[in-house]
Amino acid sequence: RSSAIAMLAEHVIFESGFILDEEPYDNISKYIDESCVSAGIDPLLVHTIVSSAESSAYSIDLNGAIGYMYVKPTTARAYPDRDPFFTEDNIYMGVHHLSELIAEKGNIEAAVEKYFTPDNSPTGAVNSARAANVYKAYIGILADLSGERHHP
Repeated sequence: RSSAIAMLAEHVIFESGFILDEEPYDNISKYIDESCVSAGIDPLLVHTIVSSAESSAYSIDLNGAIGYMYVKPTTARAYPDRDPFFTEDNIYMGVHHLSELIAEKGNIEAAVEKYFTPDNSPTGAVNSARAANVYKAYIGILADLSGERHHP
C-alpha cells in the first residue's frame, strides 16, 4: 500500500510540472551539523546515513519513510510543526529521533538497527541490511580518521 501511495505521489508531482529542486549538499551538511549539535550526537554518523541513502528529499520508501533521513510517519507525527519533505526539518526529525534511540538502546549499533528496522516492517530484512551497512561504514570512517585501519 505504501508503495502505491509513493508511486501515486510521484506521478502527481510529475504530471503537475512542479519542479523538485534538491538542496545543495553544503546546505544539507549545515543542517546535519546544526541538528547534531542540538541533539548531542556525532555528525559523522548522520553524514554516513545521508550519504548511504538512495533517496532524495522527496523519496518515500516501502515503509513510508521520507527523505534523506528516512523519517517514518510515526516519527513525523511526533514533530507536528515540522514537514518531513522539507530537508532541514527532515534532518532535524531524523537526528533527534536517532538521538533518542541512542539514549534508549545505550549504543549506536543497536540504535541504528532500530532506526532502520521498525517493528512490523514489511521490508525488515532490507532495512536491517541497510542498518548494518551504515554502521559498518561509520565504524570504517572512524577507524580511518583514527589511523587504526591498515591500507594495503
